[in-house]
Amino acid sequence: MDVNEGSTLQLKIEMDGNPQPSADFRWPHLTGSSPINVPSVQLYPFVYSSTYTLNNIDASYCGRILQTTLKNSIGSSSVTASTNATVLLKLDMDFGLKAGKIGGAKCVEVKWNKVEAGACYVKYEVVLKSASGIDEYSNSGYNIGNMTMCSFLTFSNVTDVQLTVSFKSTSRNVTTIVSETPLNTPSPTPPGMTPRCIRFFHL
Repeated sequence: MDVNEGSTLQLKIEMDGNPQPSADFRWPHLTGSSPINVPSVQLYPFVYSSTYTLNNIDASYCGRILQTTLKNSIGSSSVTASTNATVLLKLDMDFGLKAGKIGGAKCVEVKWNKVEAGACYVKYEVVLKSASGIDEYSNSGYNIGNMTMCSFLTFSNVTDVQLTVSFKSTSRNVTTIVSETPLNTPSPTPPGMTPRCIRFFHL
């Protein structure tokens, strides 16, 4: 079942039984969580329904399984069914996109913040562009937060990077300038300053 991120997930089941049965609902990925028992209501003779509700569902539930187990009046379990939940992600976060050149190796390193996607797959496509907007190089992957692209002929032309994040029918583009220096270049020590050693003591 598909459900929008931040909305309410509702799963209604119908079951036959006599005496009146109930249903347990459980997310197996939530380690140590106990099943939630939902009493049933009678629809017509010997047919009942139970409805499980989860408000404000977040992205970590994407691709997860909701297990439903039927229980009789003395608590014994019988049939178990599984429902896969797909949370339709908003993709509205700050990706913190940044990129820098590693000159000696002729590589461009790109980093960003990954989307929380549970067990689903979010696609990330990186396109390196020139100042005139021409695509110089591209690559893509799933559920990653960085990419390094090396040894392509137009390395020197690259000035900008575009990141396209997509999931199902939703996508979002962000761009930034590519720095001429590597991303992990340490900050230089100001003139006249000498680096000092800092000692930590356990009290």
